[in-house]
Amino acid sequence: MNGPPYDVGGAAAYALVATVWAIVAADAWRFRLGSRPRSPLYRLLPLFTTAMVCFYALYALVALLLPRQSLERTPRWFELSDVVLLASLALFRHLAWHARLDAPPPSRAWLALTYGSAALLAAAAVFPELVPLPRLEQQVGLHRILLPFYVVGVLGFGLRDVRRSVRPGRWRGTAAVARAADVLVMALAVAGASLLFAVLTAEAPWGWPVGYVQPPPLLNAGFGLLVAAPFAGRMFGDVLRRLLFLLALVSATALAWAGMLTMGRRIADPALRHLAGFAVIATLVLTLFAVQRPLWAAIDGLVFRRRHRRRTELQAMLQSLSPELGARECCRRTADAATRILRLRGVAVLLTRGRGEVVAGDLDAAPLRAAWGDGSVAAALPSQPFAIGSLRELAPPLRDALIDADVVGGVAITSPRQRWGAGFVTSGRLGIVLGAEDHQAIEMMADQLALILDGTELLAHAVAVERSLAHAEKLAAIGETAARIAHDIRNPVTAARSLAQQLARGSTSGDTDAAHVIVEELDRVEQRVAALLRFSRREEFRFGPVDLGALARAVLGPLGPRLEAARIHIELDAPDGIVARADGEKMRQVIVNLVENALEALREADDPRHLVVVVSGENGVARLRVGDTGPGVPAEALPRLFEPFFSLKATGTGLGLAIAKRTIDAHGGWITATGSSGGGLRVEVELPLASGS
Repeated sequence: MNGPPYDVGGAAAYALVATVWAIVAADAWRFRLGSRPRSPLYRLLPLFTTAMVCFYALYALVALLLPRQSLERTPRWFELSDVVLLASLALFRHLAWHARLDAPPPSRAWLALTYGSAALLAAAAVFPELVPLPRLEQQVGLHRILLPFYVVGVLGFGLRDVRRSVRPGRWRGTAAVARAADVLVMALAVAGASLLFAVLTAEAPWGWPVGYVQPPPLLNAGFGLLVAAPFAGRMFGDVLRRLLFLLALVSATALAWAGMLTMGRRIADPALRHLAGFAVIATLVLTLFAVQRPLWAAIDGLVFRRRHRRRTELQAMLQSLSPELGARECCRRTADAATRILRLRGVAVLLTRGRGEVVAGDLDAAPLRAAWGDGSVAAALPSQPFAIGSLRELAPPLRDALIDADVVGGVAITSPRQRWGAGFVTSGRLGIVLGAEDHQAIEMMADQLALILDGTELLAHAVAVERSLAHAEKLAAIGETAARIAHDIRNPVTAARSLAQQLARGSTSGDTDAAHVIVEELDRVEQRVAALLRFSRREEFRFGPVDLGALARAVLGPLGPRLEAARIHIELDAPDGIVARADGEKMRQVIVNLVENALEALREADDPRHLVVVVSGENGVARLRVGDTGPGVPAEALPRLFEPFFSLKATGTGLGLAIAKRTIDAHGGWITATGSSGGGLRVEVELPLASGS
C-alpha cells in the first residue's frame, strides 16, 4: 500500500484514535466478562472495538517505525492493516444487524456472505498472487478497486439496518438502542468514505486504476473519531476522564525524559550518566504508581465534581436512616443521596405491592410507572446491579419503558424476607460510566435499604399490633355488652317472627302483604344479630395444611351460573400445590365474604365486568388476591374498611371484613385493600406456607 509521508504528528493522531477505541473496548470487555450477556450485540461489541484498536494502533506504529523516504513502497506486512479493516467491517455489519432489539439471528447464508467476502478480500490483500490476473500490479490494482466499494457498501447496509429500529433522542448510556444521532453519524460516515475514495484515487501508468491512496493522517484519524462517536459519545465522560489521566501521565513522562536529557549533558562520566538516567526512570515509575489514585481523585473532583470516597459517604447517609421515618421517606433520602454523591442525573425507586415510588433528580418516571404496575415485573430484573446492556434481555414492555426513560442501569432492592422493588438511574450530562466502585456502592446501598425497609415494616406491624390490642380491649367491652343485648332481643324477635309467619298464612290478602314485610324485616334483624354474636364470640381454630388453589376453585365452582347470568367474566389463576397453614372452614368463609363483596360491587359496574382471583406463593408466603372492576372505594375510606361497624353499603352491617381480618390475624397473616388505577378494589391476603411447601 503506497501512502504519503508519515511523521510524529500523524502517529500522535492515530494514537489518539486508538486510545479512544481502547477505552470503549475496555468497557465492552469488562461488561461482557462481568455480566456474560446473552445479547449477540454485546458479545460482538468487544471484538469490533478491539479490531478498531488494532487498526489505528498499526497505523500509529507504521508512522513511528518507518522513515518518510521508505514509504514510497510500504513493506508487505503493512497489508495487515487491510486485513484488520475488513475484519472490523464484517463485525460492524453483524453489529448493525443486531441493532434492532428483537432482531432474529441472521441466517447461515448471510453470515457466510458477510464474513466470507471479507475473508476473500483479506486473502487478496496479503496474497495478491491468488488473484487470477497475469501481473502483480494488476492483482494489487483489482484489490484496490474492490476495497472502496466494499467499505462503502458495508457502511450503507449498516445504515439501513440501524434505521429500522431508530429511536429519537441523543446518546445516553451504552449502545443499547439506536438513536437518531447514530443514523446521522453513519450517514456522514458513508458520505465521507465515498468522498474520500472518489478524491483519493490514483491511476497507474499501465492503465489500471489502483484505487484509493492513503489520505493524510489527520483526515484518516478524523474519520476514525467520527466512526467512534456513537460508542464514545454514550460514555463521553468516562472517555474524557481516561484521556485526561493518560495525558497527565504522558506529560509527566515527557518532562522527566527532558530533564534526564538535560541532566545527562552536564555529567561527563558515562557511568554516572547511565546511573542518573536509571535513577530518573525508576523514580518516574515509582511516582506514577504512587500518584494514580490521587490523580484519579483530582480528575473526578475538578472536572466531574465527583467525590472520591463515594461509598463511605453513602454508608454514612444510610446509617442516619431510621425505620421510624417510614418506607417512602427512607427511599426518598436514599435516592437524593445517590443522585448527589454519585453525580447522577436522576434516580427512581419503585416499590412492589403498590407501595408507591420515589423520584429524585431529572428522570421521567411515567414510562416506568406504566410498565411497573403493582411491581410483579420486579421478579424479571437481575438480582445484581445491572447496566442497560442487560436490559436488552428483558421482556419488551419493561425493557421499552426503561429505554424510554433513559435508564442506564439499576439494582434490585431485595432483603432475605422479600423483594421490595428496584432502583433505576440515568447518567449525568457527561455520560459517566459507573465503575466497579460505584457498582459496589450501589449494591451496598440497595442491600442496606432493603434491611431498613424490613425494619419499617416490622415497626409498622408492631405499632399496628399495639393499636390493635388497645382497640381490642375497647371492642371486648363493646362486644360483651353487644352480645348481652343481642341475646336479650333475639328471643322476642324469634317470637314476633313466628307470629308474623302465622299471620301471613291465615290473613286476608291485604294483611298478608303486611305480614310478609314484617317477616322480611325481622329476618334482617336476625341476620344482624347473628353477625354481631359471631363477631363477639371467641372462635376456635383448627390449623392444618390447606391447598388454597383447590379451596378457591371449590368456592367459585358453584357460582358459575350466577356469574354468567350477571355477565361477569372471571379470571381465575389458582394452581395446585400452594399449601398454607390454615383452618380450612374459616378460610372458606373469608373467600366467600371477599367474593360476595366483589359481586355486589360489580352489580353497579358497567360492562365489561371482571372478577379476578389469583393464588400464588413465594418466599414462604401464600397469597390470595381478589379483585374486581367495580366502582371502587374512596381513598379516604380504604384505611377503615376492616374496622367493625364501618360499611359503605346502605344495608351493610360493617362486620364482614372485620371478621375476615380477625380470622387472618389469627392465622398470623396479613390482609390489605388497595384501589386500582383502572377502578375497582383489590384485596390481598397473605398466609404462611405450610412447612415443607
